[in-house]
Amino acid sequence: METLAQVFPSLCSDVERALAAIGRGEIASQIQAAQLKGVTYDNSADAGYIYVHSAGAAHGETICLEVPWMVNLDVGADGGQIGIELVSPRGPLKAELRRHASA
Repeated sequence: METLAQVFPSLCSDVERALAAIGRGEIASQIQAAQLKGVTYDNSADAGYIYVHSAGAAHGETICLEVPWMVNLDVGADGGQIGIELVSPRGPLKAELRRHASA
């Protein structure tokens, strides 16, 4: 199984920097090794979701970031990542989300 960093390296770097800037280094340190579980993309909403934790994990909080688009990072009650929502992604990232969502 691929890691988030293998599939979306620039996204990982952007999210790690944004998390470190707001003092959330404990979550930033998980980004590179997060296992990619699945990707969805909704054209009508212009939003994608990257699942990085097994289904059924209890939601703990959502951290909103702008890197340079809006990112909502869902974190489980246990502090582990559940997924990443990307709102209005641009350029190559949008293309990659669409490609992986259809795979």
